[in-house]
Amino acid sequence: MRVRRISHFVVTALVLVASRGGAQSAAKPLSLWYDAPATQWVAALPVGNGRLGAMEFGGTVHDRIQFNESSVWTGEPHDYARVGAVRYLSPIRQLLFAHRQKEAEDLAQVHFMSAPVRQRAYQAFGDLRLDLGIDSASMSDYRRELDLDSAIATTRFTAGGVRITRQVFASHPDQVIVVRLSADEPGRLSFVVTPTSSHKWSFRRRAGEDALSMQGMVEDGVIEFEARLLVQAEGGRVTLTDSSASVSGYAFSSVRAVATWIVPSAVPPNWTTRSASRSM
Repeated sequence: MRVRRISHFVVTALVLVASRGGAQSAAKPLSLWYDAPATQWVAALPVGNGRLGAMEFGGTVHDRIQFNESSVWTGEPHDYARVGAVRYLSPIRQLLFAHRQKEAEDLAQVHFMSAPVRQRAYQAFGDLRLDLGIDSASMSDYRRELDLDSAIATTRFTAGGVRITRQVFASHPDQVIVVRLSADEPGRLSFVVTPTSSHKWSFRRRAGEDALSMQGMVEDGVIEFEARLLVQAEGGRVTLTDSSASVSGYAFSSVRAVATWIVPSAVPPNWTTRSASRSM
């Protein structure tokens, strides 16, 4: 049985035109904050909504947002219940009450435990790569933090005199992961965003006028997946190819990810551009 895994990755470009940023705000009481980007996965900032998850590394010139979905595993959907296990429940209890632990464990291992006992391997879905094309030598005032009240991961820094802010959060109602970029000067934020996957059999292609699709398959199993990158911009220009999307000029930019479904269609039934916009 081949299971098609649909994951929607929406990237919306939003460049906030606001007043010139001043000194960075003080950390909120319930927050984790750092003065440098993460260099290892365990140091990235996590966001999620129960089904979708992402790790924000907080890069400057280049950033990586690794994303996951709850059902991308090796193998295939499987019922782990052992047939007839209920018949052995009472004998196992009797052995335990009689303090015959080893015999109870041996009986349970053969007739009661799941089949197989071990689960298959959970898989990373992919990465969203952001390239901002800025001069690293002009960087200052860096800070990244995770607000534990709002569950928003925020990265702020100044480059070439422009204050850049990136926020990442997961929406449960709309089932998307959003990455929102802003600059405090019009026309000063441009970037390229590329979805990538470490799975061997993956490829990217345009999907309509404003979306990019990344499809693939888990090698050791039957799970197929698709992620979609939707790019929206206000005031700037969006260019899509079969591998990436770029935003240039001044725009209100936001990047999002919608996730994975085990359904036969390439887009979740209730997905629309409007529903994606509600999360921003």
